[in-house]
Amino acid sequence: MMLHRPCRLLLLLAITPSVHADKSLQIYNENHLFAHSETSTVKQIVMDDFRGPNLREGGYSFTHNRWELGLKHEHWRLGYVLRYDYALKYTHDTAELFYADKNDQPIQQDRRYEVFLAPIHARSWGLRLASSWPLAPTLSIEPSISYLQSKRLQQGQVSGFFVAENDRYSGQLDLDYVYDKDKLFDRVVTRPSGHGLAFDVALHWNMNESWQAHVAAIDLYHRINYSRTPFHAAKANSDRISFDDEGRIDVKPVLEGSQGYRSHVLRLPRQYRANLQHTLDEQWQISAAFYRYDRLNFPSLGLSYQDLAQSLPKFFGAYDFGAKAVTLGLQAASLRFSLTSDALEFDEAYTFGLNLDWMLAL
Repeated sequence: MMLHRPCRLLLLLAITPSVHADKSLQIYNENHLFAHSETSTVKQIVMDDFRGPNLREGGYSFTHNRWELGLKHEHWRLGYVLRYDYALKYTHDTAELFYADKNDQPIQQDRRYEVFLAPIHARSWGLRLASSWPLAPTLSIEPSISYLQSKRLQQGQVSGFFVAENDRYSGQLDLDYVYDKDKLFDRVVTRPSGHGLAFDVALHWNMNESWQAHVAAIDLYHRINYSRTPFHAAKANSDRISFDDEGRIDVKPVLEGSQGYRSHVLRLPRQYRANLQHTLDEQWQISAAFYRYDRLNFPSLGLSYQDLAQSLPKFFGAYDFGAKAVTLGLQAASLRFSLTSDALEFDEAYTFGLNLDWMLAL
């Protein structure tokens, strides 16, 4: 039995497997965009460099995006894939310092700020091969492997402390990061070249006529090796930190360390998805789902409806309790579309997702 494609949306409430297709050669396209931020809106942290409204508590932001176009024949798929992955771990103190700097606001006096920032920013492209195989009459598995190349990379860590007291200051930061473009010190470098593999696996179980289960691990194995990667490894002290008349910080740190080129390995956070679906009758289905990205958990519940007698598309909706976001979508024949957000306006959204999959016979 052919394994259905997993839902590409974070909330996964999707609710039904993909439409059955015949065994002729087909062309398919999958477009997946998902972003979530604990501290600020998606637009503010990803697009506006922290400029915008005040921050919420938290220490993680990420966006996982993939575009894939390829051919499908029977249980085989071969596609060209583009990926954009961005993850940012930080302390709330660090977010407050960035926010004050980007929004020209004074920082709090008589306070020690604990600084920690660990970004991952990578773009990659390559080929992805997937195949579904039956393990039992009601159980199937779909492993997939991607060969990826990359020339765009920002990854590293900044840690230390900063103290402001009576307009005096002290602090020290340890910096170690690799990059394709130096955004901190404007060093002119040659971009690194990376090659590697990513491995995913999914299981689909038709327990009976009413119950279905689906689990998937994305980036279960992910490794891209970069050669001659530009890097900085340094300590920054506070000798050139000052305040203006309005108490705003002006940081011009003195650096001691090294720079050059070195080899580097990129490993992206793993993602896990699970979906349990129950058919109530010919029209209604309910589902429970769970998604995990690195250390973030997103449990959710969903509902779908389809009037087969009227040949209408299937409509589905879901609510994610972790992201406090709603998914709405439809599925018709070989097309599936869904939209996820926790706000009516994009500028106010802390969670945003867009999913569009289609398939055509050749």
